[in-house]
Amino acid sequence: MIHSMNTREQVDTVVKILDEGGVCVVPTDTVYGLVCNAFNTLAVEKMFHIKRRPKTKPVGLFVSGLEMAKELEDIDTEREELISKYWPGAVTLIFSAKQYISPLVTPEESIGLRMPNSAFLLDVIERLGRPLAQTSANISGKDTPTSAEEIGIAFRDCGEKPNIIIDGGVLQGKPSKILDCRSMPPKEVRE
Repeated sequence: MIHSMNTREQVDTVVKILDEGGVCVVPTDTVYGLVCNAFNTLAVEKMFHIKRRPKTKPVGLFVSGLEMAKELEDIDTEREELISKYWPGAVTLIFSAKQYISPLVTPEESIGLRMPNSAFLLDVIERLGRPLAQTSANISGKDTPTSAEEIGIAFRDCGEKPNIIIDGGVLQGKPSKILDCRSMPPKEVRE
């Protein structure tokens, strides 16, 4: 179940799993993340079930860049400047959502997007052609494991498991900073 990262074969494998409604654990530019096709409702439900996360707590989306973000959020010129300042990178930006995608959009109709600074993930998103629902690869309320081996152990007793874990080595980053950009200047939600 654990595979090494950054080979063409691994990108192909992850894209195929995501396209078929699976959930993958992948290294990001911060911590390991659980990801799935954001527009596949069953995959999103599976991701929430694996993580044991309440559906009342929306997750963010990984996008490939500004154009994909504009398909999901209302982004004006001032907010485009914020995007160019922080992306790619470890900053999730919250905007007003154009469409309701439960449980990815909050009841306040906001959605958090991030363009990761990861060639591997950006290749996956581009090839899939859709944003990825994403959350840290841990059981809700528990610490995020720093290695693929620890993640395998953390999810070992889950009824439903991720389809694949991509090993990116030991990741000791912290989750992304979150800025709420629905009003300007943006408010820091998480440092």
